[in-house]
Amino acid sequence: MDEDRFRSQTVVCEPSDQVYDFPDGPFSLFTGRRNRVTRIGIGFKHSDPSGKAVLPWVKLKDLSRIVRLNYPLVMQFLDHHAIPRERYSEFSVLVR
Repeated sequence: MDEDRFRSQTVVCEPSDQVYDFPDGPFSLFTGRRNRVTRIGIGFKHSDPSGKAVLPWVKLKDLSRIVRLNYPLVMQFLDHHAIPRERYSEFSVLVR
């Protein structure tokens, strides 16, 4: 992953309600101040059929527990849905 490209596509929402203006998709949740920031979860913005934004999220510690308890199944799922190396060039933050 190209860190500079990744950082150039990073948006910090202050206030956090700006996430409602984002396109549907995943986002990271952080807590803390600028000098000490901790990633606490992953959010998923999607719009319901009426157009209302829905923002469910998962705590990282809960996600870690799920992966640990279901490791073979999770790895099978990830292998199945992984982006093939030959398609990396289609995604701006991935580098060969």
